Amino acid sequence: MFYSVATGPHSTVGMFRSQYRSLGAERSRLGLPTTEVYKMTGGSRQRYQHGWLNYNQSRRTITVQYRSAT
Repeated sequence: MFYSVATGPHSTVGMFRSQYRSLGAERSRLGLPTTEVYKMTGGSRQRYQHGWLNYNQSRRTITVQYRSAT
């Protein structure tokens, strides 16, 4: 479970947790999670302060997607 006043409490589970921890968890470029894992076409996703972790169900892989700086 990760918590901050700005993001509230959110957990990471399974492959999402493993990938997030390997990146450095809350100290990573992604920052803290802002949602729980949710389903989307072709897999699932979890949003973070500065991007997403995306699970591709057919490939069984997790990819990191950072938000572009604007």
